[in-house]
Amino acid sequence: MRVFGVLCVLLSLTACTTAQAPAAEPVGNLALVMRSILFPNSNILFDTQSRDPDAPPETRDDGTVSATFSNIYKGWGLVEAASVALAESAQLIMTPGRMCENGRPVPVGTADLMACRPPPVTMGTMLDRASAVPASVE
Repeated sequence: MRVFGVLCVLLSLTACTTAQAPAAEPVGNLALVMRSILFPNSNILFDTQSRDPDAPPETRDDGTVSATFSNIYKGWGLVEAASVALAESAQLIMTPGRMCENGRPVPVGTADLMACRPPPVTMGTMLDRASAVPASVE
C-alpha cells in the first residue's frame, strides 16, 4: 500500500512539473503596446531631466476623474513605476504571435534585430535601480 501511495505522489509531482500554462495570445499590436506602455513611461523618465520629481505637482481641478486622480502617484515612486513598466514591457514585445501595425509578425528572432538591439530587460532594470536613489536635480 505504501508503494502505491509513493507511486501516486511521484506521478502527480511529475505531472505538475511537466504541465505548462497555455501561451497567452497578444491582445494589441506592437504599435499599441508602444503607444500605451513604452512612450508614456519613457516620457516620465525623460521629464526627470528637466523637472524634479519631488517638486510639488501642478494642480488642476476641472472636475474630471483624470484631474482628480492625476497626482496619486508622484515623485520618485512614479519614476520607479515607469522604469518597472519599461523593464516588464520587453517581454510583452517579444510575445510570440504579436503583430506589427502593418499585419506582419514582429521580427523578434531576426539576426539583424538581435545584433543591434540593447537588452531591454537589463536597461529597464538599470533604470529601476537609478530611480530608487534620487539624485539632486540642479
